[in-house]
Amino acid sequence: MCSEHNPVKRPTREEAEEAVRTLLRWAGDDPDREGLRGTPDRVARSYGEFFAGYQQDPAEILRRTFEET
Repeated sequence: MCSEHNPVKRPTREEAEEAVRTLLRWAGDDPDREGLRGTPDRVARSYGEFFAGYQQDPAEILRRTFEET
């Protein structure tokens, strides 16, 4: 579990992409084949976007939203 007192070491982008390559090999595919070469990058970017909200302050987002309307 992650907290201020017990932070989790965040993997690098390269480590995240290598993890995707590992999963592709685990699934029995070749991450270096033409149709999958860009997949590790795409997955890392999508996870970055998907989980970006964890780094945001919801109160700040709501304050801006309701002040603008």
